[in-house]
Amino acid sequence: MDEQARQQAFVSALVTEHFVLQSARSTTVTEANGRAAIYLTSVSSALVAFGFVAQVANQLDPFMAAVLPALFVLGVFTFIRLVENSIENLVFLEQIQRIRGYYAGLVPEAQAFFASGTGTPPDGPSPSRRPRRSSAESSAGSARASRRAGGRWPRRSRPASSTASTRRPGSDSRRR
Repeated sequence: MDEQARQQAFVSALVTEHFVLQSARSTTVTEANGRAAIYLTSVSSALVAFGFVAQVANQLDPFMAAVLPALFVLGVFTFIRLVENSIENLVFLEQIQRIRGYYAGLVPEAQAFFASGTGTPPDGPSPSRRPRRSSAESSAGSARASRRAGGRWPRRSRPASSTASTRRPGSDSRRR
């Protein structure tokens, strides 16, 4: 096989891999949306059922004992899988960025067609392109830092005029 045929075969395989990675990212997003929708539907249904059962005082305890643990377990499993989905999505994105970096380096004119530049450098992602921490990781890190600092959460100070800071520019408080 000559060099040009090898190059064409490689680019063809690279395009196929790019398509597969995009499909995998789409699948993770779809799965995350489905899982979140199922959980929110379960919580909403439980709240409606709680409203009906609350009218009968002697039936409330067995209902709460059955529904609340199930909702909690479903929420934990949903959260864990959503974090896993996010991590998978970031891995797929990094691989796609490497492929896009290769595309952008094929010819000098290619740089104009790729918004993110050359992709991930060989020594790893730059600080601005590193995956951000999830909210759970950030909360856990904040809790650890708080324990090291004496176990107290820092107090947030409020602005002197809280209504002025929350009002949107151009909004008129006299409107009804």
